[in-house]
Amino acid sequence: ESDRLKRPESTDDWGQIAGFTLDQGGAYVLDRPSRGVWIYPRSEFNVEPTFFFNEEIPDVQNVVDLTVNREDLYLLQSDGSITLCFYSNFAGVPTRCTQPPYQDRRPGRENIPLVPPGPFTQIQNTLPPDPSLFLLEPQSQAISHFRLRSLAFPRQYMPAQPLSPGSATACFVENLTRRMFLAGAGQVYYAVMP
Repeated sequence: ESDRLKRPESTDDWGQIAGFTLDQGGAYVLDRPSRGVWIYPRSEFNVEPTFFFNEEIPDVQNVVDLTVNREDLYLLQSDGSITLCFYSNFAGVPTRCTQPPYQDRRPGRENIPLVPPGPFTQIQNTLPPDPSLFLLEPQSQAISHFRLRSLAFPRQYMPAQPLSPGSATACFVENLTRRMFLAGAGQVYYAVMP
């Protein structure tokens, strides 16, 4: 095992934790110096983590956020693009990564590549009944809604008037109660999704 893939033996061995997410009880930790995403099954931090990647390791140095949906890992890059990786723990079947483009699916713009107005800074996935990705575009205080895997863009949520001066700093979508939360300038706002 090479130095760059050295598993952290304890919390003292982490180099620079740049992201953390949970999925189906598993904890996923992005550590830039080891160029890895490490999986703690059932969030058992007292056991050795598993390396998410095998043969193909994408560049994680510019990742600003991540989320996981079952075996799919979404790495949000600092330029706003996404690296989508499909996990495989089967011998001879490598974990694969792609950089799919965002696709516009709004009426009259179907299948046109979407260019966001500014880079996204946060990513979150939601569970059924409407499994989706939600990305924060802080400059316009907007939350963009995308379909999983295809990155099809059906809609964007944003206030009719700016909520506060400056950029949004964080968002959260709770799809069971259909509520969205947006933070900025020391305030947290919420709305019910249509």
